[in-house]
Amino acid sequence: MTTLNIDDAEDLMDVLLSKEVFKPIEAPLDEEMEQDEEEEEQSDEEMEEEEEEEEQEEIVIEQPKQEEPKRLNGRDRLNQWLENVEERLDMSKWEELNVPEEILCALECEKLTNPTNIQQEVVPIAQNFIDVFGAAETGSGKTLAFLIPILSNLLKQQQEQKVDFKNKKLFAVIIAPTRELVMQINKEFKKFSKFTDFKAAGIIGGMSEEKQRRLLNSKPDVIIATPGRFWSWATTHPYAGDFSKLKNVVIDEIDRMLEKGHFKEMNELIAKIYEQKTEQIQTLVFSATLTFLVLPDVTKAQQTRELKLKEIAKATRMRKKYKVVDLTNEFATPTTLKERKICCQNLLEKDSRLYYLLMTYKARTLIFTNSIDASKRLYTLLLKLKLTPTPLLLHAKMQERKRLQNLDRFSATPKSVLIATDVAARGLDIKNIENVIHYQIPRTAEDYIHRSGRTARALQNGMSLLLLDPQDVQRYKKICKSLHRENEVSSLEMDNVRRVKAIQHRCYLASQIEKFEYQLRKVSSAVNWKKRMAKEADLELSDEGEEDTESDEANKKRLKKAAEKALKAALAHPLPKTSLA
Repeated sequence: MTTLNIDDAEDLMDVLLSKEVFKPIEAPLDEEMEQDEEEEEQSDEEMEEEEEEEEQEEIVIEQPKQEEPKRLNGRDRLNQWLENVEERLDMSKWEELNVPEEILCALECEKLTNPTNIQQEVVPIAQNFIDVFGAAETGSGKTLAFLIPILSNLLKQQQEQKVDFKNKKLFAVIIAPTRELVMQINKEFKKFSKFTDFKAAGIIGGMSEEKQRRLLNSKPDVIIATPGRFWSWATTHPYAGDFSKLKNVVIDEIDRMLEKGHFKEMNELIAKIYEQKTEQIQTLVFSATLTFLVLPDVTKAQQTRELKLKEIAKATRMRKKYKVVDLTNEFATPTTLKERKICCQNLLEKDSRLYYLLMTYKARTLIFTNSIDASKRLYTLLLKLKLTPTPLLLHAKMQERKRLQNLDRFSATPKSVLIATDVAARGLDIKNIENVIHYQIPRTAEDYIHRSGRTARALQNGMSLLLLDPQDVQRYKKICKSLHRENEVSSLEMDNVRRVKAIQHRCYLASQIEKFEYQLRKVSSAVNWKKRMAKEADLELSDEGEEDTESDEANKKRLKKAAEKALKAALAHPLPKTSLA
């Protein structure tokens, strides 16, 4: 059976037609049926002759064809919205930045009445077609800081001249380090271009090649992609590789780009763009930090702020009179972030403390681990504990579609829990994450800043909580030193001993079930290996050895069943109440 990878309804129709699913069935007719039909046709002809005169006298009134509803353009949609909106918001802060009406009303739809600091600084500079290097903490609104100037430039071009679709050229390219960030930027573009006719295409791996080609064939005004993905299309697709009329180049999260080793790909892409340059290109470069931004092939002692800016400007071909907007506090987390820690003596205590937090502080929570195995184990444990809503998983080895699906569910479900490796620590702008829990302490101070930056975004409150093992203490102190923290993070105390004990009992039973399942898998694997080896060697296994194995397996199954029964009873019994929830 052929497995079809279908992305949308159009793909489905293409596949069905190519596979001839709708091909008419040609049923064979025997001679008798053909003769009967001929006789029927003859009698039908006689009847038609008799009725012909009557039909000629009849007056046939043709019904007018119903016109298809007119598809509204951006301006029509804007006018329709202006007519129907009941109460207007005060958008004077954005008006001061000379934001066009089409974008202004889209901002109003999202109830974004005040620009953030990075938007306040960057938008007026960028709208004057000046190159900008912008650095601001995560969650500060950097995406909108470059989307507004791009949309403004597009609107300005539209007012000055009509664009012929046949001769349409690519207007802007946005390069981002991860697939998730590409899709996030694409989503934001659609949201704030709703009252225009401009289109963007988010091109990522995991999407079928046919769909990517179809998106590019539609001639989007803006292409958003990772460096490698964009390079592959720029060298093979006529529209994606034509930069003759390109006006904007945006490189988002350049610190992450350097970290992931995309610097060479980015240089090659920039060089290809400038080979075809016929007009001035505006370059906008953004980073979450300057402190932790590390240049390749440069010694640590040479990594000064000035050198970093100089090398990045050179690599991205920024013009000489570029502006730097640096709003980062080198060693600070957001002021609205509450930081806490919980010290744990062993794995069971760590699992119990985590479960306590999830059951006590019911909120959208992002849990970070340092490995895929740790994420999977934790995910399985929380499933056994019947945590609701059902926890979600995110790691690098998941299929792209599943990753995006889990991110969408996490964003859409209140009080949801997402367990992730650091693949999700950078660039993602998931709104209303209230708690970040470091189940395993991050490897570096930079990772701690960026993990914690998933919450307390856009001046909202949030909590970052560390679960510390005895072996984590030295690394924790090193992070505090790197962040110039004189005082350690405050501890979070448990409020109800009975509640803590009940939770620990549940976690113990769940971990026992997990242990027995692992042992049973191990026994099964060993038995299968012995049988395979014996078959290859043409030997018979002794009954005595087999009986011992079966007895051991039966015993583990019995213990697992008992633990499952005990856990079911424990979960049915309500937890003692807490005063913290």
